[in-house]
Amino acid sequence: MQAEPGFTGVDLDEYRSYNPSHNITTIRADKELAGLAAHKDFGKNWAEFATLIILSKFRGQGLGKRLWQETLHQLSYKNIFVISANPIVKNRMALSDNFRQRTFWQLPRTVQGYFIRQKVRWRNVKELISSRTAPMGEFDFFVKTNHKE
Repeated sequence: MQAEPGFTGVDLDEYRSYNPSHNITTIRADKELAGLAAHKDFGKNWAEFATLIILSKFRGQGLGKRLWQETLHQLSYKNIFVISANPIVKNRMALSDNFRQRTFWQLPRTVQGYFIRQKVRWRNVKELISSRTAPMGEFDFFVKTNHKE
């Protein structure tokens, strides 16, 4: 999951152009786009909760929490996968009910394969899978299981 601490603007069309396969949920405040959440379905019963962004000027109003809950509600029929290298996300996920932190090697094969396919764009796969500690040291993985695979 991405987090942009100083994020001051969201261009929905630009976000969609970079992430055309993501399903996007937005939240507004004072008739202005205040943030977005994005997820991507994969496999039979899985979705990656990929992004949650609230603009700086709208933070502290509970909008992120509302957007988080709305997206989880939309995904209640799926198993949910979250990946992040951000310590803030790690702390919040640890407090989220029904999410469990996993190492890369504890993830279901469907999720492992999805992760490797998605990350091949910016990382050498041989490097990724050659060390059993590389994925665990850089990323935190969280899974919420709503359905059996």
